[in-house]
Amino acid sequence: MRTLSSPRATPNTAIPRRASSSVTARPIPLVAPVTKATRRPVSVIVLSPSLVPGRSTSVRRWARLLADFSDRAGAPVEAAGSSRPRQGDERRAPAWAPIRSGDRADTRLERGGPVPEQTQTLPDVRKSVTVAATPDQCFKIFTERPAAWWPPSHVLVRKERAGLAFEPGVGGRYYEWDVEGTEIAWGRVLEWVPGRRVAMTWRIDPNWQSLPTDEGASEIQVDFEAVDAGRTKVSLAHVKLDQHGPGAERIFKALDGPSPGETLALFEKAVADGAGA
Repeated sequence: MRTLSSPRATPNTAIPRRASSSVTARPIPLVAPVTKATRRPVSVIVLSPSLVPGRSTSVRRWARLLADFSDRAGAPVEAAGSSRPRQGDERRAPAWAPIRSGDRADTRLERGGPVPEQTQTLPDVRKSVTVAATPDQCFKIFTERPAAWWPPSHVLVRKERAGLAFEPGVGGRYYEWDVEGTEIAWGRVLEWVPGRRVAMTWRIDPNWQSLPTDEGASEIQVDFEAVDAGRTKVSLAHVKLDQHGPGAERIFKALDGPSPGETLALFEKAVADGAGA
């Protein structure tokens, strides 16, 4: 078998030296395509039939050489001019690509097929407390006397806060005002079921500043469930925290913790003090 060498061979290219033979034919280029595993191009061999002696044993040797070259390259040798496109010429989308979801980029892996809807990545924060009152009494304390249980550090107005209130019914505000009458809404009522449930938006940004609308707000859900004739389980949940956008995880970490949490602990005290009387 002849040594493959040439002073003019380009990188990754080996051209067999011409042997004396009366056989003439046009060269048949053989191409090893880009490998799937590495995406790197491999060498190219140009083999002319004029280089193959007339004995069948020599032909078999060349076949073994090409087979060995194919194995070392990690991909089968393919004849140039094939109608099948080379893998190196394909334009493939990256395995990882950000998927736009609303106004935020979602860093999920795209594996082909339809783009899925945005999925929630932050869990809800749920807490509860059982108080000595009926569901109707608890609902009234929560919606009619918020100043009795509202955490004193949860303030949006810049000057001294003068009051807090819920506007009853779906679409109503729950808001606060300062001593000069300036009002700031904490959100908007989404559900209003006396004695059973109230839900509202929570207009806070990741820096704990007020949002002017529900854009970027999460939600709060409060449920009142009778345990027995004189006790009620009050459950408070912060949901859809991802809607706060970048920085939402800071809000989640601030809210997360064991029950009952500050708000429900103050609510339990307000019930015990007879705030609903």
